[in-house]
Amino acid sequence: MAVGRRAGGTGAHRSVGSAGVHRYPTAAMLRGATVLLLASVLSTAPFQCSGGSDPAKAVDETPGDALYGLAQEFRQAGNLEAWRRTLRYLIDRYPSSRLSVTAKQDLADVSEAGD
Repeated sequence: MAVGRRAGGTGAHRSVGSAGVHRYPTAAMLRGATVLLLASVLSTAPFQCSGGSDPAKAVDETPGDALYGLAQEFRQAGNLEAWRRTLRYLIDRYPSSRLSVTAKQDLADVSEAGD
């Protein structure tokens, strides 16, 4: 049998590589097409952070801010126990928070009012 040819064939179906491994031209074309398809898909995919953010609209919320806001939501919903516990957690966990003083005052006001 001649190199690159099958018995009774024209040799157009497979070629023999340098290591004697048979390679099909269609497999190479398929790999090339796959690479091109992947490259085209990735080049047209939208990027998550393509738009710039406006620093003027940025809000830096601290844990104290978040906890105080959560406490206010509990109070508006009528869940006073959750409101008190959240304010106490804010005071205990973040004593240097700018809202820690406000939380202490809120609890004191409620205690004085008998709420």
